[in-house]
Amino acid sequence: MAFGLLLAGQLAAQSGTPAGTPAGTPAGTPAFGTLAATPPTASERAKWWAEHAFGAGPLAGSAVGASLLMAFPPRTYPREWRQGVGGWGRNYGNYVAMNVTGYTVKYGVAELLGEDPRYRASTETQVGKRIRHAIWFAFVDRSRSGRLRPAVSTWAGALASGFVTKTYMPRGFNDSVHAGQWTLINFGGFVGNNLAEEFKPEFRRLAKKLHLPFSK
Repeated sequence: MAFGLLLAGQLAAQSGTPAGTPAGTPAGTPAFGTLAATPPTASERAKWWAEHAFGAGPLAGSAVGASLLMAFPPRTYPREWRQGVGGWGRNYGNYVAMNVTGYTVKYGVAELLGEDPRYRASTETQVGKRIRHAIWFAFVDRSRSGRLRPAVSTWAGALASGFVTKTYMPRGFNDSVHAGQWTLINFGGFVGNNLAEEFKPEFRRLAKKLHLPFSK
């Protein structure tokens, strides 16, 4: 109930356009993340989906997740899922499948409901407020026109990415309890992606300072 009250309060704060809101913002839109100059086009939204579902970053993240699971497997994990190249490949495939499913469902639901699937960075400068904004954006996001709305596409993506594991995980790990656990983990992944997007400028400056190859 507490979350419902917070969500309702955030969405109901439509008592006028705050100072500092970009020109052209619909009246009553609270200052919650930067506003795009124009609504995202269909091709821009499709590009966003492709990058998040199949891009180099997600594929690398899946490799890290598979490696960690191989290093610290569940006690009753089957041998073929915790040993050798084959085990690593199965775990990597699991992470890739969850990521592709999650972002495909998020993209599809956003298309149906008119949500803008992209993250909108905070207008704040304090680190704590920016972190809070990134977390909250997994619960409330914006429509293509800039209106606040529940982040239904994010919730649907997390749920789908968790329950897709029931179709291929080994016996004892393909039940609803484990699927629910993956759902929570993957919802945290969406939050983590928000945080990465929020602090991307700082990461890029650090990478450039260290002369890393991906600093541009």
